[in-house]
Order: sequence, then structure tokens, then C-alpha cells
Amino acid sequence: MTILTTEEKVRLGILNGEVMGKSLRDYNRIAVLSQMGDQCLATSSSLISTFESLAGGIARFFPLSHEELKKTVDGVLAFEPQATVVIVGGMERMEECEIFLKNVLEEFAKRTFKSDIVICLRGYLSGCLSDITKADVSVLSYIELLKYLRLWSVMGYDANLGEMTFLFGRLSVSDGKVSIERVAEFPLTAEHFLLLRKLVEG
Repeated sequence: MTILTTEEKVRLGILNGEVMGKSLRDYNRIAVLSQMGDQCLATSSSLISTFESLAGGIARFFPLSHEELKKTVDGVLAFEPQATVVIVGGMERMEECEIFLKNVLEEFAKRTFKSDIVICLRGYLSGCLSDITKADVSVLSYIELLKYLRLWSVMGYDANLGEMTFLFGRLSVSDGKVSIERVAEFPLTAEHFLLLRKLVEG
């Protein structure tokens, strides 16, 4: 079985962050919520650097942990971002990523949160959103409310290795299934493609 080394995971985080920063350049003020693992930190720092250099906007980093989750979300609310990026997973198992993302979204759902929510690639691939819709009415209602008002959105990322593109799009939930409506796409470099392919094959 093919497994990414720690160095490769960090490098993949950097490359993912660069594309994410490019995709968010139309915002002026973003919050980046990230777990503290090496890959998540690499993604978040790369995202912030790329975003600030391209958009000239303000980005603030918020560390994510189970113990401080409520306090962190309160801090994000006080910051009043236009978009809030959630970076989870990294070197954790997909099941742990799913649980953590579910907890983050539940915390958002308890508040009036006027911000686009942007979920990282690993968070989207975990399948968390579709599982939540089957078991948690509050989060499903929150997502549907965002869609209905069309004032802000739940966004995410996917990778199309066949077309060698990194996709940024709007997420929607229907019949327990999550789909992504393409907003923008970015070509993968050869290095980025090979690391993503190695990750998928592993």
C-alpha cells in the first residue's frame, strides 16, 4: 500500500493551500480555522500567504481543538469574516476527520453565522455532510437555510485527477447526498497531481 511520508503530506498541504488561497481572492476578510497537525498547519499558512498576496485582504488564523471549539467559534464571530475556512484531517484517519468536522458545523449551526463556510478537500471527501443530514436535523436545516437565503454559501474542494484539476465549488445536500457545483477550477501541477494520486492510491 502506498503511504505518503510526513514530508510529502506537508508538501501536499502547501500545494492545497496555494490553490485554496487563489480560490478565495474575491473575499476581503477571511478566518482560517485549522487543526494543529503538520499538514493542516502547512495548508493554512500557505492559504493565508497566498490569499494576502493576491487579494490584499485580512486573514486571521484560529487554532481548532475539541476542548476550545466553542471559544474559537466565538472568536470567529467577533472577527466577522466574509468567509470561514475549516481545515481538518491532515494526518488523522478519515473517521476522526469526519467527527471533528461534524462538531465544528454543529457549533456554527447554534449561532447566527453570517459568513460563507469553506470546507477543505479532506473535509469534503470524508463524507461528513451527507452523514449529518441523516442524523442531525439542526445542521441540515442550517445548510438549507444558507442555500435558501443565497446570502452566503457552504463551499468546498474536490480534485479531478482525470482532468488534472482542483475544483472549488458550492456544496448542496439532496436525499442524503452531497454534490458540488463548480465555481472555479485550477490546473494541477505535475507535483500536486502525483501527490494527490499517491494519496488516493494509498
